[in-house]
Amino acid sequence: MHEIIEIPVVLVSTTTAEIVDIFHEYVKPKMCPVLTPFCKKLTGINQTVINQSRSFTEVWCDLEKWIEDKKSQTNESNGNNEVEPIRSLLFCYRWTMGF
Repeated sequence: MHEIIEIPVVLVSTTTAEIVDIFHEYVKPKMCPVLTPFCKKLTGINQTVINQSRSFTEVWCDLEKWIEDKKSQTNESNGNNEVEPIRSLLFCYRWTMGF
């Protein structure tokens, strides 16, 4: 059984290629709440972090809010306060593996 235990997302400007913001949350697994030794070694995530995390639904709702907030913010770096649309999101599934 596989469950999501981490949601890292990086927002990158399409005009400057710079990182604008980062969303990063750990998720408490529902079906297998105790991490296996393999999972801990692979991800570097420890059980204490997972125990203090929130449910997938809560974290996903926060991610959706974060995305909506980013959509409505202006791109101050271009000097004319135009909104830079979010064209795509990169979900960094290998974040904890060092890639």
